[in-house]
Amino acid sequence: LFRSEQRYRAVSQTTGQIVLVTNAAGEVVEPQEHWAEFTGQTFAACQGYGWASAIHPLEIDAMLRRLKAASRMPIPFRSEVRLRRRDGRYRSFSAAINPILRADGTVDEWLLVHTGLTNRKPSDDHTTNDLEKLKDLKAAIDEHAIVAITDSTGKITYVNEKFCAISKYSRVELLGQDHRIINSGHHPKEFIRNIWQTIGNGKVWKGEIKNKAKDGTFYWVNTTIVPYLGEDGKPLQYIAIRADITERKEAEQALLSAQKDLRNHATTLENRSAALRETIGDLEAFSYSVSHGMRAPLRAMQSFSKILGQDCSEQVGPKGKEYIRRINEGAARMDSLIEDVLTYSRVARTDLPLQQVEVGKLLRDILETYPLFQPPAADIELVGEFPTVLSIPAVLTQCISSLLGNAVKFVEPGVVPRIKVWAELRESGQRVHLFFRDNGLGIDKEMHETIFGIFQRLSKNYEGTGIGLAVVKKGMERMGGAVGLQSEPGKGSTFWLELAK
Repeated sequence: LFRSEQRYRAVSQTTGQIVLVTNAAGEVVEPQEHWAEFTGQTFAACQGYGWASAIHPLEIDAMLRRLKAASRMPIPFRSEVRLRRRDGRYRSFSAAINPILRADGTVDEWLLVHTGLTNRKPSDDHTTNDLEKLKDLKAAIDEHAIVAITDSTGKITYVNEKFCAISKYSRVELLGQDHRIINSGHHPKEFIRNIWQTIGNGKVWKGEIKNKAKDGTFYWVNTTIVPYLGEDGKPLQYIAIRADITERKEAEQALLSAQKDLRNHATTLENRSAALRETIGDLEAFSYSVSHGMRAPLRAMQSFSKILGQDCSEQVGPKGKEYIRRINEGAARMDSLIEDVLTYSRVARTDLPLQQVEVGKLLRDILETYPLFQPPAADIELVGEFPTVLSIPAVLTQCISSLLGNAVKFVEPGVVPRIKVWAELRESGQRVHLFFRDNGLGIDKEMHETIFGIFQRLSKNYEGTGIGLAVVKKGMERMGGAVGLQSEPGKGSTFWLELAK
C-alpha cells in the first residue's frame, strides 16, 4: 500500500496532473493536495461540494449531473472542464473520471484526474474567449433575473440564486424536481397545457405566472420560456427567465378593488341622488301648494280685518281695535315669511348661466328702486370704481338688497343708517370683493357662522324671518362665490361678497 501510494504521487507530480478524490456522492471529505496547489482552495473551502466553485460556472451543473448519472452505472467517463487558478484565470483540462468500486460493485470513491490542454488550436482560444463573455453575460442575467433550466421532460437541471431566494427552496431541493413544486394552483389546467403545447412545438412562450413559495406565500413572475432544439427538431432543454412582478400585481389588485368600491359607491350615491331629487321635487311641489294655499286665507284675513276696523270701529271699541291691529300684523308677518321661504327655494334651485354684470350700475338701480335706501331714511355712499363680475343678475340683486336692508334695519333707535360700499380686487385681480360697512348693532363673534343659517335671527326686537342671510349665502354659492363678515357688538358690521371678475 505504501509503495502504491508513493507511485501514485510520483506519477501525478511528474505528469503535472491535478487529482481530486470524492466520495460516492461527489463530496470531498479529505484534504486535496494537488487541487489546493492549483486552485488555492483550502480544505474548508473545498470540503463537501465546495470544490465545484473552482469549476467554470457554465460547466458546474453539467459535471454534477454526469457524476450523478454515472453513479447508477459506474463506468469511467471523460469531460473537458476549465479550472480557476490561484490568480483567478481559467485553464482548460481534460478530466478523466474513474470510479473506485467496492467488492459489491458499487461506487466507493471517484477519482478525477485533470490533464492540462496545452496544444489547443487558435479556434479553441476564440472559444475560450467566447465562453468568458458568456460567463459575464450569465453573471449579469443572474443579477437581474430568476433563471431555471429544465430537461426535455421538465425536470429542473439548473437554478440560479434568485430562483432559490424567491421560491425559498434550496438548490438541492429544486434540482431533479419539476415546476409543480412551486405550482400555486391559481392557473387552470388549460393555462398550463397551453404553455407545454407552445414550448413543445419549439416556440417561445411569454406570460405572467403566479407561483407558491416553500413557506406558502405567493409571488408573481413575468416569464419567458425558450426551448432549445436538437438535430431532430425536438426540444432538448428549456430555459426560463423570469422577473419578479409581485409588487406590481398587488398594486393592480388594490387598484381594481378600489375601482370596484368606487363603482359601488357611485351607484349608491346615484341611487340616493335620484331618491333625493324625487324627494326635493315632491317637497317643492308641496311647499308651493301649501304656500299658495296659505296666502289666500291670509289675504282674506287682512282684508276682512281692515273692513272690520273701518265699518265697525265704533262697536268694537279700543280693545277690539287693538285686536284687529294684531291680526293685521300677524297676517303680514306670516305673508312675509311665506314670501321669504319661496325666495330661498327659488335661489336654491337657480341653475342659470353666469353673465357679465356691471356692479356699479346694479348698485345704483337698487338704490333708486327702494325708498328705504334713499335719504333721509338712510345715507348710503358708493366709494370708488366698481368692476364687472360674473354672476346671475337677479340673484346678485337679491343678495345686495338683503345686505343693504339688514344694514338699514339693525341700528339703534333714532340713529340714521350710514352704509359705505366699495370694491377691491384680490387673487391677482381675478376675484372681486364687495364690501358693505354699516354703523349698526354689530354681531357677536360666536354668531358669525350661524347667522347665515335659515331662520337665524339677530334680535327678537327687530322684525324679520331669519331667512335673508341664508338667501345671500345660498345665492353666492350658486354663483361660485362666497359671503363673510367682520363685526363686533356695538361697532357695526362689514359684510363682503366674493365673485369672479
